[in-house]
Amino acid sequence: METQESKPDSAQFSHSDENPSATILKHLKRIEDSHAFCNSTRAKEFLSYVVEHGLGGHNDLLKERSIGVNLFHRSPTYVTSDDPIVRVKAADVRRRLAQYYAEEEHVPEVRIDIPVGTYIPKFQWQHLVPSAPLAPVETSALEVDAPQSKRQARRIWGDRHNTVARSTKISVRGILGARVHKWTARADLPRYPGELCRQFSSLYQT
Repeated sequence: METQESKPDSAQFSHSDENPSATILKHLKRIEDSHAFCNSTRAKEFLSYVVEHGLGGHNDLLKERSIGVNLFHRSPTYVTSDDPIVRVKAADVRRRLAQYYAEEEHVPEVRIDIPVGTYIPKFQWQHLVPSAPLAPVETSALEVDAPQSKRQARRIWGDRHNTVARSTKISVRGILGARVHKWTARADLPRYPGELCRQFSSLYQT
């Protein structure tokens, strides 16, 4: 059985208006009034017993036999292995504490636990340090200019594409115009429209 010291360490306590013991007892009252404990008088009595004696440093009263005698009115000579009342109730209180903290919406200043293997409570102080404002995030010039560079690249590519298309269209028109002019200048120009169409179609086959 562990015999660790359970007195709260005032050096770890950051509240300026209350001493550690007062804060722990106030938190104990909130636990006892909570949904997890309100329907079990024995669970509240067990938790109150170990917390108050833990704050007082009375570790000799936090042994299984001492708890059985003082809290559950067992005989000083009772056999703990035959009567597990203390172990059973301690397990029940640990379960209820876990339920309480799981349902708690706000982080308390102190957390009360009863570690497995001992009945000496453990007080864990929650250091609530206000979060510092987030520093502005600097975005690199490369990240800022990336979309602009993409738009610029698309614009340049489009301009080049349009220029090539216009040049190709002009070239095709020039070639067709030259061939038509050459063909119409021939001396053997056909007199009939059908013959004219057949000869004009031959320009696209050469």
